[in-house]
Amino acid sequence: MVADIFNFSYWWTDIAGSFDKRPIAETGIDSHFVVWTLVFVVSLTLFFWAARKTRVAREQS
Repeated sequence: MVADIFNFSYWWTDIAGSFDKRPIAETGIDSHFVVWTLVFVVSLTLFFWAARKTRVAREQS
């Protein structure tokens, strides 16, 4: 919720500058999209790895 409030305030008021990113529907897949998709996939992988390690540790104790 906090991120949405910040982002929408940033986009609508241009207080900190203008938001110049366009949606994928307009630009197609670009490097910005690829980087953030990779960040998401790596984060998701690390989350599931940590969750599995936590479950195994709980089962052993």
